[in-house]
Amino acid sequence: MTIKSSYDKVLYLTKISLLISGINIYDHKLNYVMSLMINTCLYYFNFVWLYLAIFGEVNWFIHGIRNGESFTELSLVAPCSTISVLGTVKVHYLYYNHDTIVSILKKLKTIHPLLDTNEDVDEDFEKDAAERGIVKESMNYLRRVILLFFFVMFPVLIMFCFSPLSLMVYDFVVLGESPIRYPYTVKYFFNIYETRFWMLIYFHQVWATIIVIANLFASDTLFYGLCAYIGMHFKLLCYRLENIVSVSPEETKQNLLNAIKRHQDLIHLVVTSSLLICLSGFNITVSKDLRIVMAFITFLMLSLAQISLLCVFGDMIMASSTDVSNAAYRCLWYNADQGIKKNVLLIIMRSAKPCKLTAANFADLNLRAFTTILSRSWSYFALLRTMYD
Repeated sequence: MTIKSSYDKVLYLTKISLLISGINIYDHKLNYVMSLMINTCLYYFNFVWLYLAIFGEVNWFIHGIRNGESFTELSLVAPCSTISVLGTVKVHYLYYNHDTIVSILKKLKTIHPLLDTNEDVDEDFEKDAAERGIVKESMNYLRRVILLFFFVMFPVLIMFCFSPLSLMVYDFVVLGESPIRYPYTVKYFFNIYETRFWMLIYFHQVWATIIVIANLFASDTLFYGLCAYIGMHFKLLCYRLENIVSVSPEETKQNLLNAIKRHQDLIHLVVTSSLLICLSGFNITVSKDLRIVMAFITFLMLSLAQISLLCVFGDMIMASSTDVSNAAYRCLWYNADQGIKKNVLLIIMRSAKPCKLTAANFADLNLRAFTTILSRSWSYFALLRTMYD
């Protein structure tokens, strides 16, 4: 198996999640009917299905305010509705920029290195253990991150969807009867606590949860994948820049041109792309219902994982892009001709400004942003606790 062929396998879970969300990014083209079913019908079906659940939550929230429900009860609805809308917004962006996303993935696949001599392989790369190490390290890191995020998401799905069902079974076995329970508190124009509606509404909420999980997992891991691959290519570019000067001036010039072109490609590929921790932490500390506590602990872990990984990968892009300047300086530029020296100087000046990812052109995604988010979350959490006590 080549590294080129394993490129798709690393993003396997991401592509499956996008498919569930109604977005197909697989290479092979579908016929018109299948394309219409997945890329249009499934997407809008999921949208309507999910927002019926959100409508029920918002309706209950408004009804709860009118009836004087406690802040604790009201706060249980807010994070769920918010993260559902957040997932929809993320996938909506991907859906309406489908061609751009596919183009970026194809470009990354085109420039992705090969490591197998059974195919048309660049011999220089095949012989270079250092570059192979960079590629394998980056891909293994991305694979571990995606699996980690999957195992953070999965408990959220289990706790929210199946803990009410488990409690109903327990009550029925121990007490002989069980009240009707649902994963989420909703209010519709009919009485949802009638037995005849239970199975339909429960299934509706479970599938709505799967849609939200798929939306979040797909959009976030796609972001991680793009950042990891772009960061990997920046590292490869740095290594090649350090070794750009060769015995032949013509070969040095060609190496430099290739490096400049790759640098421009990477800058072009860097795409520009919430805070739920506060309410999650509040619900964990004030709720006396063990099911709710366990559910929101997993929810809190999901929120922390989302924000931390977004900032980590954003920081990776900034660090790897600025390393290009150092790598250019470390090359044997003093042994090259005057033209090469001028071009190396231009590379150093251009790469001194980092490529960075921003949240709606408002805040840079890096580790400093993550610490700021945590600090503010704790401040809001402490304020809520003080008001509640």
